[in-house]
Amino acid sequence: MAAEGAVQVAIKDANALTADDYKVTPRFDGSGNSDGYEITNLTTKVVTAVPAGAAQWPADPDTLDGLVFTFVTSDLVATDSWTVQPTRNLAAALQINITDPSKIAAAAVGTGESNGDVALKLAQLQHEKNLGGGTMSVTESFSQIVNRIGVASQQNKTALQAQQNLINQTYAAQQQVSGVNLNEEYINIEQALEQYRAASRMIDVASTMFDTLLNMR
Repeated sequence: MAAEGAVQVAIKDANALTADDYKVTPRFDGSGNSDGYEITNLTTKVVTAVPAGAAQWPADPDTLDGLVFTFVTSDLVATDSWTVQPTRNLAAALQINITDPSKIAAAAVGTGESNGDVALKLAQLQHEKNLGGGTMSVTESFSQIVNRIGVASQQNKTALQAQQNLINQTYAAQQQVSGVNLNEEYINIEQALEQYRAASRMIDVASTMFDTLLNMR
């Protein structure tokens, strides 16, 4: 259970944001005294150490993936932790406010109705590198997301098939050790019946011979 209000997070550079989540945990020294924090990227597993006494991390003007963490002094325990999800469900509330293209202000201010500077800038957003710290366009970012999902889906499908094959192999091995082969059991029963019939015949022959010997007296 985390101490209330001990960690605050602000988005300082939206262009540097990623889709990653973070976990913040306090550190303690050998005597049990507070010794700063650790910020773990839950996707890359990269751990950032925040020194003891730091009220803000990183210090201005730097950010950690576009984020700035502020630590409020409070009573901390080893079980305290905070999960930071800066972009989780970020697009869930997005909606289109203008559905009529004729209502879009395509002209720059003071240029007249025939100007289309704003419309051109809107069109250029598709190719301008405004995401990923200025390294990706909207189209490139979307393609990267699609590729990431496709790769993850294929990996999960491959892992599922491998697990299914392992289950089938284990089941087959178990059946070989402890399973019952009906054909083999049928043959064994037939052999036992033949042996029984042969033994019965021998008893009949012995009985007949014994009766014959008795009658010869």
